[in-house]
Amino acid sequence: MKNSYSTLDDQDLLLQLKAGKKEAFDEIYNRYAQFLFQYAHKCLPNWDDADDLVQDLFFKLWTKKETVHVLGSLKAYLTLCLKNLIIDKHRHQKIEANYLKFLDPHDLQDNGTENYMNQKDYKTVLHQHITELPPRMQEILVLRKVEDLSISEIAAFLNITKQTVKNQILTAMNRLKSSLNYHSLFSLLIFFFF
Repeated sequence: MKNSYSTLDDQDLLLQLKAGKKEAFDEIYNRYAQFLFQYAHKCLPNWDDADDLVQDLFFKLWTKKETVHVLGSLKAYLTLCLKNLIIDKHRHQKIEANYLKFLDPHDLQDNGTENYMNQKDYKTVLHQHITELPPRMQEILVLRKVEDLSISEIAAFLNITKQTVKNQILTAMNRLKSSLNYHSLFSLLIFFFF
């Protein structure tokens, strides 16, 4: 037996959704969830991530129902919203990968003592040393090493000269390298003597 909402077109469903009718939301979910899951699964290699994004989309649809403004097709609107969530997910994964790459001890050490440090400890120490840098230096370092912006992009974004960006990055890297080499030597001494 079909409910009365199943006979409504998308625009009428949206009006009912904006009025807070849970049944309208349920009908939208029933109409488009399967299509959106399939779309997300084609775009993301991890099925759990794809499912999470579709659930996030419907959660946002419900929580922002009063402000949803759809000019054309509801299916096209939901697909576009999902596509934006997928792009954000890819962007976040790239940033996360760059950050993890940046935290790789082989990038900052060449004396071999990193073998005596636990990777997790090393990353914790590196993060601690980064947070001890001056705020502007931290910001520039993160924009360069994590966000993967060019020197020119950072200079334009922060409204400073390219040379200032270069100087800040060089100073930050030298401070980190010095701090981390000291920490590695200290860890090595503790390992051998205690």
